[in-house]
Amino acid sequence: MLVNWDTMIFVLSKKQTRKFSYTRLLSPTKDLVACTSCGSLHQMSTICGQCYAKIRELTNEIKRKMMFYNPYKGEAQDKEVIVRFSNDNVVDDGVVNGKRIIEIEKERPTWFKKLF
Repeated sequence: MLVNWDTMIFVLSKKQTRKFSYTRLLSPTKDLVACTSCGSLHQMSTICGQCYAKIRELTNEIKRKMMFYNPYKGEAQDKEVIVRFSNDNVVDDGVVNGKRIIEIEKERPTWFKKLF
């Protein structure tokens, strides 16, 4: 049996040499600005990562204390919550006017308002 190699068609495609340009893979960001409170760099369209980490840490602590309640003492989780920091000078018990008070052992940050 003779095979004519000139008339044979190969189904495989050619080897792909380059799909992306090597010069366009990495480009520098030009919209970096310094944070006004901590001085770290972040993109103009986003918030500062270090400041956000501080805020997230504080709010997670508040959430943890909000979820901690004792149903055997008659505490319900559906009460309104007041957050009291260590530098607040108001002295109250655990529940005032149907609102539960959560005490945080840190000073009140400047961005955390007393009343919302």
